[in-house]
Amino acid sequence: MAPDLLTPTRRQVTLIPTTVSVLYGRTAQRAAVVAAAVCVVVLSGYVVALPAATAYEPSLIEAFPLTFWVAFGVGLAALLVTFVGSGATGSGYWKHGFVLLAAQYGVLFSLPMVRGYFLYGRGKSDSLFHLTAVKELVYSGLLSERVFYPHEHFLFTELVLVGVPVESLVSLVPFVFALVFIGGVGLFVRELTGTPAGLPFGIAAGMPLVFSKFYTQLHPSILSFLLFPLVLLMLERGRRTNAQRYVALATVYGLAMVFFHPVTAMLLVVLITSTYAFGHGYRLVSGDRVRTLRARLAFAILPATFIWYIGFPRTQENIREVFAAEGESAADKQADLLANTVLTPDEIVVRFVELYGAVFVLFAIAGVVCLLVLADQLRRRPRYAESYVATEFVIGAGIAVAFIGLSLVANGPIRISRYMILMAMILTALLFVRVLSWRPGLVRTAVAVAVTCLLLSASVLGAFTVYDPNKHMTQSEYEGAFFLLEHATGDHVVRSHSLTQKTQYYTTAASDVRHDRTLMRTDDDPRYERFSLTPGLGYDTATSASVSYGTGYLATQEFDRRYLDSSFFTDTQREELFLHDRATLDRMSRDRTVQKIYSNGGFEGWFVRWTDDKPAPAAAAAGVGVGVGVGTGSENATARPTGAA
Repeated sequence: MAPDLLTPTRRQVTLIPTTVSVLYGRTAQRAAVVAAAVCVVVLSGYVVALPAATAYEPSLIEAFPLTFWVAFGVGLAALLVTFVGSGATGSGYWKHGFVLLAAQYGVLFSLPMVRGYFLYGRGKSDSLFHLTAVKELVYSGLLSERVFYPHEHFLFTELVLVGVPVESLVSLVPFVFALVFIGGVGLFVRELTGTPAGLPFGIAAGMPLVFSKFYTQLHPSILSFLLFPLVLLMLERGRRTNAQRYVALATVYGLAMVFFHPVTAMLLVVLITSTYAFGHGYRLVSGDRVRTLRARLAFAILPATFIWYIGFPRTQENIREVFAAEGESAADKQADLLANTVLTPDEIVVRFVELYGAVFVLFAIAGVVCLLVLADQLRRRPRYAESYVATEFVIGAGIAVAFIGLSLVANGPIRISRYMILMAMILTALLFVRVLSWRPGLVRTAVAVAVTCLLLSASVLGAFTVYDPNKHMTQSEYEGAFFLLEHATGDHVVRSHSLTQKTQYYTTAASDVRHDRTLMRTDDDPRYERFSLTPGLGYDTATSASVSYGTGYLATQEFDRRYLDSSFFTDTQREELFLHDRATLDRMSRDRTVQKIYSNGGFEGWFVRWTDDKPAPAAAAAGVGVGVGVGTGSENATARPTGAA
């Protein structure tokens, strides 16, 4: 009898006792815990033994040897054996496993700090925008007018005020939220199935870090969604027990989501209304008396969301774009990427597996469970838990399809399918519950091993998507960008290959520098050319920089010359995406129309003027006739080495 029926007991689902097997027995679990602990020790040893970076590193992944990542993968495999075995046998080894999982993921999320990076986030990374808001809030007590969902920024500010460095938030926050998400999936599956085995199965299914780069970019849309399993838990307990305290907790969470991110608040409304509708529909179709959720909470979240966001001009602009079909949809953007790529079809497939393989492994498992649910329905033996989550998975697919065709500010494949991803994880856990309730035998063991191996592949693939290449800001870039932005005068802009408005916001936050001089947000902005440098710094088509750029400032840095060193890029991409090299800088140094006004070992600042005479050093120090204060920014200016902490 399902645990959702109106009966006096709640814990009625039990697993048929499993035999002590080589793969999942208690002996195997003990060995797996020891193996996972050894792997954590090995990873920690590498972290301590390897010296911090002393120069720009294009890839954080490649900064560590292959043995480091082998140990990481073996640790994940051992933890999966621990969780699945604990669910099958009812042992408590999952507790040791969760502590070791926290340690292993703690090492993973701390790698930018271990390498001594100044900040993991640069260029167009959203983390720069959100950390800027935090710095301004700490500095002035006021939020920037650019922020209209402030929950995340208040949370980060509280952490900074108690002593957490701003730069450390990129590692600390996603680590904590990821563990809350994983544990929340386990708690919800246990509550939904009515069996303690659901907890370790849910933890195993929630292990893959499927949200890729969005962990470290501090996206409020993703960070808020990582708390979603907890609200699922509250709603399920409220549905089962009809206790108002759980509904109250869900209400507090729902109203908090209004200020955390609007899309998460809308997804919460979808969850509540669909759960309410499914309960009544299940009663009608199956004839079983199951408790249903009350939908009043959704009517509290909707008006609160509308009242808060409708007054912001940005909200009104986004609504107009959606209904007028202005801008590119997610499908259009992905089609443009494919049309403009220089990758071969085989390389595109490999890149797709690297980026989205973990997600599609979960989708494949969820698809199998949906087929099983359909078969149960045809045999008129439906199970509430599986039927409910399968329905939510289909709803998530519908949301993703709808978002693909809409013009949204943020419409990457993972972001628009996050609801579907969560439900796929829960369905994977429910598959373990179903399979391990079969009679002991070869079929049950084979299926459990197959699902475990698929989860392992998703976990490994997901871990390697957390850190994209060339995403950290160096101390040299920070100091050099601030110098140029602080001392640039007149109407002259700062041209560069990789400085952006977000770079400007972050470097000048909590200061009196208020100039809009750097690159536009996207390269399809009509003003893009005014702020960008051309490959080869313009010397491929002109004899001097003044012909290419006129009067103004140029910024070059080690990133421009080394970002293609990562193995992420193919030879064809390196040829296509080349910017400049040392030989190009030497030519610029000999250019009579250019004066180097700043250098710190990893960042160079230049001033270009329309003249046939190269400015004298004294003139440059005086501002090259435009009042630029560069007396402290000569070639002898010192800064910590690029990549230093």
